[in-house]
Amino acid sequence: MSNETYDVYFSGQLIKDKDPTEVRRKIGKLFKLEGAKLERLFSGHAIPIKKNLTMEQAIKYRLAFREAGALVDIR
Repeated sequence: MSNETYDVYFSGQLIKDKDPTEVRRKIGKLFKLEGAKLERLFSGHAIPIKKNLTMEQAIKYRLAFREAGALVDIR
């Protein structure tokens, strides 16, 4: 079994043709964030969402963001 861990980062990148307001609402609901804390995620800077995950866990985050209309980086 591999001991590699992965980090999930979000920089505000949306899936093409997704409504930014709707994506923000869904991401806010997903993480129970609003206001300035939510806007920080959409700042354009890579924000760490979760660290030290297995690949399986990181993919679950990727899928959740995709369902909301956004893209994440797994590093």
